[in-house]
Amino acid sequence: MKKLTLLLLAIFLLACSSEEKIIDNSNKGIYLISASDGEQPFIARHNIQTGVLVSDDLYFEANNKSLETKVAKISAFKSMYYILQPELNRLLILNREDRTEFKTLDFSEKGLQPVDICFPNATDAYLLCKDKVIIIDITVYEPAIEIDLGTEATMINCIGNQVFTANTSDNSITFLDTRTKGITNKINISDKPVDIEILPDGERLGILCAGNGKLEEGNKSSAYFDIVDIATQSVLEHIPLDVNNRSSVELFPKKIVSTPKDWAFIVAKDVFFRIDLKNTANINFISQIDFSDLIYDNVNQMMILNQKVGENQCRFYTADQNNGIIQSQYDYNQAVISFIRE
Repeated sequence: MKKLTLLLLAIFLLACSSEEKIIDNSNKGIYLISASDGEQPFIARHNIQTGVLVSDDLYFEANNKSLETKVAKISAFKSMYYILQPELNRLLILNREDRTEFKTLDFSEKGLQPVDICFPNATDAYLLCKDKVIIIDITVYEPAIEIDLGTEATMINCIGNQVFTANTSDNSITFLDTRTKGITNKINISDKPVDIEILPDGERLGILCAGNGKLEEGNKSSAYFDIVDIATQSVLEHIPLDVNNRSSVELFPKKIVSTPKDWAFIVAKDVFFRIDLKNTANINFISQIDFSDLIYDNVNQMMILNQKVGENQCRFYTADQNNGIIQSQYDYNQAVISFIRE
């Protein structure tokens, strides 16, 4: 009887311990850092588990001054936040721990406007400034090398020692190598590439191409999802994005993410859909919500999406990583142009 009592007590204590861990985890929350899309820019912090706006201006709280002008993109790597402000030709670097200003890199003398950034290794940041890539040595946080792309790009991404830019002005992808710190190749793809995603196998790129007549005035052409083999630097597939009753000529795609189960999720104007990466002929409509942006949260294995719902209001959503079904949502009284998982 004594042994039985001790066994039951052990089971009870184990159950209590397990329950306590669950409570602790939920209290930690899932947080976003976002940059507002307004004349008076803010960097805010949100708990998307509770829908609570934790702080509406992290930068002002930490530095006692405003951001001055719009933020095009906010990114994070290791101990720093990277704030891109093209109107001021600058890259603002903040400490992640307390959000204080660490350093400002000013490119106004050369007229360079930062539009995107990626981090292929622990020592370098590749900063895209339209037709140039600036390699920043992040051991000393100083520009080290300037690479002329010879064409205007809108997006940069990387995996391993390979870096890629999506060049909207001449419908191409440029390949750069971090070992030589230079361009290795350039290939033609479908019209107007707007986003590059590293696919789950790490061997292919998914290129989202808007088509003509959507980023600029003119006759419209089809939107495509191009798949590129990284090793051979060649296009494997051109997939026209005909979704539900929406022709690929009319479709205006904005952003793509891929999930570990081989799904590529795409937000376009007035439509959200997914592509089966194992069978790319399988394109599934999900909803008609006009999302402006999405990211994949690999820690919590879900997608996070943003929708502009008013002049100064947005709605954040969480969605299932396999089928895209909405799990939660909450509203925030500020337009958001860029956000990241903290």
